Parts: sequence; structure tokens; C-alpha cells
Amino acid sequence: MNSISNLNTDKINQRRFSFQGTLQQNLRLGEKHLKNFQDEFAFHVRSSTRLQAKIDEHKDNPRYEKIIPKLKKLLSFYEEDIDGFRHSFNQSLKFNSVDKIIDAIKQSKIANCPHQSELVANSLKKSGANVQRLTMVIKGGKENVYHIFPIVDMLPKANLDKVGTWGKNAVIVDPWSNYSGKAKDVIDYFLRDVFKVDGKKQKVSFMVTQEPF
Repeated sequence: MNSISNLNTDKINQRRFSFQGTLQQNLRLGEKHLKNFQDEFAFHVRSSTRLQAKIDEHKDNPRYEKIIPKLKKLLSFYEEDIDGFRHSFNQSLKFNSVDKIIDAIKQSKIANCPHQSELVANSLKKSGANVQRLTMVIKGGKENVYHIFPIVDMLPKANLDKVGTWGKNAVIVDPWSNYSGKAKDVIDYFLRDVFKVDGKKQKVSFMVTQEPF
């Protein structure tokens, strides 16, 4: 079985010709690459932003009253670790190589959505998929929320702020949440279950994420 590492041994800017798949092909492709990522990194990668999302998700649940303070303490350690990782990650960018990024992640054992999504997006591109990364921006809460994820086969003329225009074959492959599926279904999941967006108070927008290389 292919792994993220052996799918990405060349320089990042070497791209194969991309193809457009059917919805079922894209769903299978997304599941395959998500599984590859989880097989290689599930026991290595922690995420400070994912832990924060879990705390926010359960903060009003009485069943989590005793565990939330412990999770917050753990979060403070994660945030210290991610600061160290960012230095290693930024150093790896100088080499323009996914292998260096993988080394930085495995050494630091932590990575948030920008770093995880870059690895999966690159492995999808290596397989020939038409993929880019989007940033979801949520404003109107206590602080702005940003989440970066790869998307396969989004239509070139799509209106980024209207998910229904992204295309019937568009599939999101998100390693941060370990979720892959039809674009609309995944966005609904993000807004409803992960970030618990209040549609009356908060505004959601999307933009294309600039490649770091």
C-alpha cells in the first residue's frame, strides 16, 4: 500500500497532468488518500486546533465538566509544541521537499490543518487529481476561525461563497477532521458539528489558499 512518504519523493513543484473524475471515483480517491495519511500519521500527529475544537464542542456538556480543565492544560502544552514545529516547518520550506516536511512533522509529532492539508493535497496531485486547497473563514464569534482543507475537482468558475456551485463531483479530503466526502456534506459537517456556527451571528466565507512553495 502506498504511503504519504512514497507518494511524495520528488520536488513539490513537479506536477503530473491532472484529470477529472466522477463523483464515485473522487470519493474513492479521497478515502484512499485519507487512509494513507491516517496509516502513516495517526499515532504521530497531534493538533492544537483540533483539541481546541473538541473543547469548544463539549464545553457546555455537563458530562465533560471535569475533563475540560485537563484538556485545557493539555492544550497549553500542544500550543508550545506547535510553536516549535512551525520553526522546523518553515526551515523545511527552504528545501522545497515534502520529505523534509514529513521529517519535521514526525520529529515534532504535531501539525495543524495547514501542514496536514499540504501533505494530502500534494499526494492527491501526485496521483493525477485536480486538487487545490481552500481556507474557510468564520467571523462573528469571540475570535475568527480559519480552517484549510484540500478539495478535488472544484469547478474553475465556482463562486467560492456558494458551495452549491463548486460542482457535483467536488470532494473534500480533510485529514485534520479525518473526514472525506461530497463537498456540501463536509461543509455542513464543519459548520454544524465541528465549529457549531451560528448562522444568525456568524459569517462564513472561503478563499483559495496560496501554495507555500
